[in-house]
Amino acid sequence: MLVFPDINECLQNRGGCGNNSECINQIGAPPLCKCWTGYEGNNDQPGTDCKDIDECKSFPCWQNSTCVNTPGSYRCQCDTGFTETGDNQCEEIDYCGTGQNKCDPHYADCVQSNGVYTCKCKDFFRGTGTVNNCTPVSGYEYLACELLGASCSSYQECQRETMGTYSCKDKTSIQQLSTFFSEGGSSNTPTWVWLTVVSGGFVLMLFLWFLTKHLLDKKRRERTPEAAVYSIYGQGAAGYGAMDYYG
Repeated sequence: MLVFPDINECLQNRGGCGNNSECINQIGAPPLCKCWTGYEGNNDQPGTDCKDIDECKSFPCWQNSTCVNTPGSYRCQCDTGFTETGDNQCEEIDYCGTGQNKCDPHYADCVQSNGVYTCKCKDFFRGTGTVNNCTPVSGYEYLACELLGASCSSYQECQRETMGTYSCKDKTSIQQLSTFFSEGGSSNTPTWVWLTVVSGGFVLMLFLWFLTKHLLDKKRRERTPEAAVYSIYGQGAAGYGAMDYYG
């Protein structure tokens, strides 16, 4: 009995196998063309290409992720706002808690839901909520300083500076004097206000003293002619009876 050596068809043109397949030699039989992992469609026969399997059709990925088909395989990509934890899970990124956001750190609140965050200006502020884009409404400017830890006195007002920051600035001189006369003095009253009020009071008292003296002198001068006549005739000085006046 003659035994002929096997011919390995795979050595010649891969046994006629199509793309994306592996030629497997069989002794005494035609070769098999096995599709690579992630491919299918040739029934193990030569002459037909293997086509990529779309694994994403079977929804193999976990929650909060998207399946991305790749040649012969697939990968799971976490949705926007989520990050992979390493155990085939997608965890929501805490944009608000970790500071990974564009909200104003002093005048806005960061609100997050399902991987998405929004910036909202605090009460009595208006704007987009992003950095340097929240402005206090009229009458509530003082809140801008208080939220920064600064409390303006009644002689100051909270004013906006460059880059959207706020600080306590002195009111105008007229406004500070008005505050003093409406609220009275306090430990916050500026020294110059006290000096102005005290010196003003001294000037007023001096003016009243001169005015009173002037009025008394005027009255005294008006009575001088009568007093002169009274002393010439001497009766009044001695205390005798009624006195006569001569024209």
